[in-house]
Amino acid sequence: MDLKRTVSAAFLAALRGAFYPNVMVYLDWPGAPIHVHSGVGVISHDGQSWLGSGGVGGIDIPEERDGIVATEASLTLLGIPPSSYDLMDDVIRNRPAKMLMALTTKRAGNVLIGAPTELFSGYMDGMKFTTQADGENLVHGISIAVASGPGARAVASITHSYEDQITKFPGDTAGRHLIHNEANLAKLTWPET
Repeated sequence: MDLKRTVSAAFLAALRGAFYPNVMVYLDWPGAPIHVHSGVGVISHDGQSWLGSGGVGGIDIPEERDGIVATEASLTLLGIPPSSYDLMDDVIRNRPAKMLMALTTKRAGNVLIGAPTELFSGYMDGMKFTTQADGENLVHGISIAVASGPGARAVASITHSYEDQITKFPGDTAGRHLIHNEANLAKLTWPET
């Protein structure tokens, strides 16, 4: 199976010469969707204003190998103001997230070359505090896990949980011990070829 991404002609032509990469991230945050990019300034794209993070963010997407697409990614924001920690109270689980690869005309720029192409999309899975060493100092931030595929609620209906059973048949206690079995379930894996 070949993995293919659609890229614009201008994007492809820029890859053949000198180019400046830029990562754009969309998070469907409760009450206020977030559009940011790794450069400086504002990028206008897809009817939205994407704000530059100026290098305070990080993204980790595992490589695609042997026809298998990455299933998890993480986003990190470091050195953010303490008022941003109020975001930790927001319920983000199972809300959409998307990461795009863009090319700009100059380093840390905000003028796009062609249309960005999608790197990864999925659902926000969780959020936690993080710290990293910066010389002798610690820099605090927030790390957000993003998973592809169906959200946790959809998976529960596939494995038929006790919660699914009582939703469909109130008062039925037949599956009340299934929760003890969930700890023994193996992660879904691709069969060896």
